[in-house]
Amino acid sequence: MAHRTLYMSRKVALAAAFVVAAAAVVVVNGPAIAETAQPQGFTAPASPDGEVTLLTGDRVTIRSGRPEVRPGPGREGVAFSLRTDVTGDLHVVPADAQTDLTAGRLDPRLFDVSALIRDGYDDTAGPVTPLIVTYDGPATGIAGTSDARALPSVNGYAMTADKSANFLAGARTAGVAKVWLDGPVRSTLDHSVGQVGAPQAWQSGHTGRGTTVAVLDTGVDQTHPDLADAVVESRNFTDSDTDDDRVGHGTHVAATITGSGKYQGVAPDSKVLNGKVLDDRGSGRDSTVIAGMEWAAAAGADVINMSLGSSLPSDGTDLLSQAVDRLTADTGALFVVSAGNRGPAAGTIGSPAAASSALTVGSVDRTDALADSSSRGPRPGDGAVKPEITAPGVGIVAARARNGTIGEPVGDSHVALSGTSMAAPHVAGAAAILAGQHPDWTADRLKTALTGSAEPNPARTVHEQGSGRLDVARAVRQSVTASPAVLNFGTALWPHHDDAPIVRTVTYANHGSTAITLRVDGEARGVDGRPAPGMVTASPSEVTVPAGGQADVTITTTTALDTPDGGYSGAVVASGDGTSVRTPLTVTKEIESYDVKLAFIDGEGQPTTAYSYRFDNLDRRERLLSYETGGALELRLPKGRYFFEAFVGTQQHGGALTAFPEPELVVSGKTELVMDARRGKQAAITLDKPDAQPGDVLMAIEILTEWGYTNSVTFGPTFAVQPWEPSSTSRPGRARFTVEAKLAQPDGTGRFHGSPYQYNVLWRHDGGVPDDLHRTFTDRDFAEVRTVSAAQGPGAFGFRNYLAAGPLPLRVTEYYTPGVPWTSMLSEMDPDTMYQHTKLHTALPREFEAGAPPRTEKWNAAVFSPAFPMGNEMWNERNGDYVYTNIPMFTDQAADRIGSSGSDQARTTLSRDGVVLAQTEADGYVAGAVPADKGTYELRAEVTRSGMWELSTSITSTWTFTSEHAETPTALPLLAVRFAPVLDDRNRAHAGRPFVIPVYAQRNGSPTATGVRTPEIEVSYDDGKSWQRARVGKLGERWLALVEHPADAKFVSLRAKAQDADGNTVDETIIRAYGLK
Repeated sequence: MAHRTLYMSRKVALAAAFVVAAAAVVVVNGPAIAETAQPQGFTAPASPDGEVTLLTGDRVTIRSGRPEVRPGPGREGVAFSLRTDVTGDLHVVPADAQTDLTAGRLDPRLFDVSALIRDGYDDTAGPVTPLIVTYDGPATGIAGTSDARALPSVNGYAMTADKSANFLAGARTAGVAKVWLDGPVRSTLDHSVGQVGAPQAWQSGHTGRGTTVAVLDTGVDQTHPDLADAVVESRNFTDSDTDDDRVGHGTHVAATITGSGKYQGVAPDSKVLNGKVLDDRGSGRDSTVIAGMEWAAAAGADVINMSLGSSLPSDGTDLLSQAVDRLTADTGALFVVSAGNRGPAAGTIGSPAAASSALTVGSVDRTDALADSSSRGPRPGDGAVKPEITAPGVGIVAARARNGTIGEPVGDSHVALSGTSMAAPHVAGAAAILAGQHPDWTADRLKTALTGSAEPNPARTVHEQGSGRLDVARAVRQSVTASPAVLNFGTALWPHHDDAPIVRTVTYANHGSTAITLRVDGEARGVDGRPAPGMVTASPSEVTVPAGGQADVTITTTTALDTPDGGYSGAVVASGDGTSVRTPLTVTKEIESYDVKLAFIDGEGQPTTAYSYRFDNLDRRERLLSYETGGALELRLPKGRYFFEAFVGTQQHGGALTAFPEPELVVSGKTELVMDARRGKQAAITLDKPDAQPGDVLMAIEILTEWGYTNSVTFGPTFAVQPWEPSSTSRPGRARFTVEAKLAQPDGTGRFHGSPYQYNVLWRHDGGVPDDLHRTFTDRDFAEVRTVSAAQGPGAFGFRNYLAAGPLPLRVTEYYTPGVPWTSMLSEMDPDTMYQHTKLHTALPREFEAGAPPRTEKWNAAVFSPAFPMGNEMWNERNGDYVYTNIPMFTDQAADRIGSSGSDQARTTLSRDGVVLAQTEADGYVAGAVPADKGTYELRAEVTRSGMWELSTSITSTWTFTSEHAETPTALPLLAVRFAPVLDDRNRAHAGRPFVIPVYAQRNGSPTATGVRTPEIEVSYDDGKSWQRARVGKLGERWLALVEHPADAKFVSLRAKAQDADGNTVDETIIRAYGLK
């Protein structure tokens, strides 16, 4: 089979997993081991709901934390890997993409399903995926792409790929260097001019006259008085119909650089190039930003301000950073980039701020204190210093765009904003002043002049502030600059008793008319702030820099000193004759670490590149290596305990994956690990029914660390495709191996159509993977459930948990391992294409009792309608001033199930006082910002369906409710009226007879629905053309509706209105709620 689902709870997200597409519904049953022992407050973030088509044509759907993987046409035998990263994002990688991913030919973001949904690349965005393809040589076409835009700075093209095709197959052509996601870029939004010394520069006659600064942003309002005649050229790179600013961000940035009036900019006489690269929502893509960068550089901009960036950390090799570095080298333009607002965490510098040649800017307040939100270094990978400088970015007042929507108004024409977006234009303006003062200076000299003259905050490290806060007055006044702008001495490997000194050179240049003598001193401090005397030395310690000349000084770091291991940062300061030039530095004394060598052998005994691995530190929340970095075979790891996981792929059995888990690998010396697929063992299960064969197998090891929960998972159709090597290490009580299998009677075609039974088996082993992977069970070991799944129309074909299948109505006897939670599911699918039409599953996992008598369950029983499953989490909530709804619109009459369906048309609208606040073309889903004050809202969901569905062909539900600002996630007070008539297995009742319909209510986010008044029920026998009132009587917490079925009617439609004691209402209409016979 081709349609697979993996359950992932909202409390504990899955870690690395390889998945064979032929697997069925699999459930990681139960919480992590000894869940109460987890650190308080630890919860893995849940992936957002949505559907994404991967570059290979495979489709991934996430609903309520449950990911499904459906292979594209002709890809039913392809394996997949699933894992969650340390942020909680779910990554899904087809096995045939793994080699390209490991080799760096594919952008890992293309497989981060959570981020793709979150950033608007899901299937609701359209039928294409935006990409950037770069080339080693001349660009060539790729099948299935369109709308190509040349991007010369990265030797690539922006294009879109048809989601219905396997783009990856066409991209494996000569000359293609890498396929990138055309990723999201956003503005980095989270006293000042005088704070950075601009007035003193103006008094010296330096105002930026004769210079041009490009503002790549949301556009600029050229009608604002503060920007009169400032903009000399504009270009729109977005899909907006104007280069005007409809956000307010770009106008504010431009005015901070060159504004006039009361809130004067840093360089008031500079001119502006207006490059609109962010749309009217403040968002853009890599390709539009790169195109804007190329335009600005070609147009002769001296300085290019980019108050924008990505949310993910970068090591400086991403496309935007590459474009910055290449355009800087080619044109000499200085790119000033905001650091981002992902602080106070370290290592949060994103793209393009991570570019080596960019001048990256952090944010301080008016007292020079670092803003909490300002992103910090070091840069991932090489530990480079980022940001290199800071500037004011808190409460900055500048021009307000006439069509702007952001910020706190200050008077009628200005607005206050905060963030590194506001800090960057201060530095861009300062760079313009210097460029006007020194017309022959290019990017490197401008950058070093600004960083060298900055004012440091002694309470902050260079990874937080770079050289310090911008001081343009000093930059203008001083005649000496130092190159490079920062010094990175790298990492000295442990042990350190024999460390060789690490040497770098700083070149001091004097553009003045008199020689200057400088004393050069170096200092470094550890992460604890303690100084390390003697670690940094300068030779000579005094140097005279001739007028118009330069002088070199050798800077040496000595890590063999008796100082603690770890990171050190500091600065080299050259001072004298009223001059002070700072060069930040960083050096790392590696903590006790050892070489780790890896080898990967396939099932034929040959070395292979079809592998992946990771090391999770058991004591600290660190994943030192990830799937995308899989190429290195010789590693350097700190001493410690690790959960190690590796997979080796082979072509045996249609593409097997052998797992190599070690629950507690201790690295305390030189270590060598050999992953030989021939050592993998196959699990097996023996049952009373000798013809039972597995159709869905999950194998997992769960690890409880000192910081939370992680695991390793494989699943596929058989045991043969997922051998596991028994672990050589053990972690009793904190590691658990699980085998979960679904078995049924095969039909001889590789499927299980017509199977009268299905086993759902689970066994566990404490500590690690045992040597013996075979288990035997009898029917007495299981709980027995006799399921009856009704039909919604003729020709329907049902799958119980995607395994036992047949035409509906369908009867299957199911056996469950007792005492562990299970999620049950019914899907209506096309048996040939495996296209899923509807899905129905239990809202929460449930446990079955050992030795209990057999139970019978009815599934797919009409009426199919909106529901709020009993005891489940809030389906619809308000958090702060943001409302989110996700209503399952096609749930059967059971109170504890969730139902979804394909549809012809759908729309969900959220309104307040007649004003639409948010609207989607989706059934039951809408999200958007709402006013803070208390008000009455209307939520309306409409959906129609036809084709194979005879029932619930049209559902319209309207809710009214009151809501106001909520400090914590709060359930919206929504009601549902549910109908539970007794029907036959084809969801029909008798015509020409009286009929009683049990009715009950559900409340969103609550297991009970008390306080609901008796609903008003109406019935129609002509698909809603006419209605008649039903008699309704109360029976306990439910009601009974009495109707009279006409003899000639074919279907019954229902309409219900209900209200609770607080005045919240629901009005729902279901056309063709059930049939008549």
